[in-house]
Formats: sequence, C-alpha cells, structure tokens
Amino acid sequence: MLTANTLQTKTREVFLRLINLDMEIMIANLLDEYPMILFALEGGLALALLLFIVLWTGKGKK
Repeated sequence: MLTANTLQTKTREVFLRLINLDMEIMIANLLDEYPMILFALEGGLALALLLFIVLWTGKGKK
C-alpha cells in the first residue's frame, strides 16, 4: 500500500513537472513567433492603468 502511494505521488509530481515545462516551452515558442505580443500586452496594461488613474482622480473632484 505504501509503495503504491509513493509511486502514485512520484508519478503525479513528474506529470505536473512535464505539464509546467510544456507550458513554458509553448509560451517561449509563442513569444519567439510573435514578439509584438509583449508590446501589445504592455500597451494594454498602460492603457488600463491610465484609465484607472483618470477615473479615480475624476471621481475625487465631485
């Protein structure tokens, strides 16, 4: 019973490690193929931050 649980735990750890590694490789390949995605994400984040600041400061005037 203990051996089966240990084997199951080790198998789960290896499987999760492979999934994590596979996800990192997929993201790396995506960014290698389309490097402008980073600029689009950065621009979206900057726009969201700008809107948040404008709306927050505009709300304080009332």
